[in-house]
Amino acid sequence: MAEPENDRLRQLEQARRAAAEFARGRDGTRLAPPEIVDELGAWTRELETQHRNLDEEGWLIGLLTLVCLARQSRVQRLDNDAIRRERIAP
Repeated sequence: MAEPENDRLRQLEQARRAAAEFARGRDGTRLAPPEIVDELGAWTRELETQHRNLDEEGWLIGLLTLVCLARQSRVQRLDNDAIRRERIAP
């Protein structure tokens, strides 16, 4: 199931803006794609715990990875729902 191109472009632009904010030492969460906000919080806490500082490229790669994982998780949930419906159907 492919996502619309506009949605992907939106996520990319939001990730770019958030990455730039984070690289400047500011909280870019409000600019990040809303689909990854929970995962982003966990990741930034982990980075802080490890005293790791990322440059803009590092932030962008991490944010886009979270977007891809969120998309994969959503597709997996849809697949699981379809499998359940097939098992229930007569």
